[in-house]
Amino acid sequence: MKRKLVAPGRMYAVKLEEGEEVLETLKELLESQGVDAALIMGIGGLSEAVIGFYSPEERKYKVAEVKPREGMVIEVASIEGNAVNTEKGVHVHLHTVLSIDPERTIAGHLVKGVVRPHMEVFVIEALGRPGGVLEVFEHRRNLNVGYEKWRG
Repeated sequence: MKRKLVAPGRMYAVKLEEGEEVLETLKELLESQGVDAALIMGIGGLSEAVIGFYSPEERKYKVAEVKPREGMVIEVASIEGNAVNTEKGVHVHLHTVLSIDPERTIAGHLVKGVVRPHMEVFVIEALGRPGGVLEVFEHRRNLNVGYEKWRG
């Protein structure tokens, strides 16, 4: 086990608006505020999503598109994850539980999510010495994974 002591820093309440892409918008926020590491959690709705399931042997995410039923949204029951600033910029890593209707729920790694009508997200900065979180999550330094359509 690897660990580093961090403390909560600034906390942002963020409302993502319709049409915004979740990962891109959060990355832009964190970069603009100079956040090196953060805890992210939220709820809301999406018009479309792509979720992935990681294959360590192939170093790829098997991805599946998630679409809402006509006239509905994809309910985001939960979104949580973290972000770390690497040499390549901020890397946002989120997992989500999505519901398309009362009989279908799906969970996985969020690869893409387009907001509809909005999302409510809390971003909590993790303070520590620079690079501290990256020492624990060193696998994120040169993360280079691919994506492949799910063939289930």
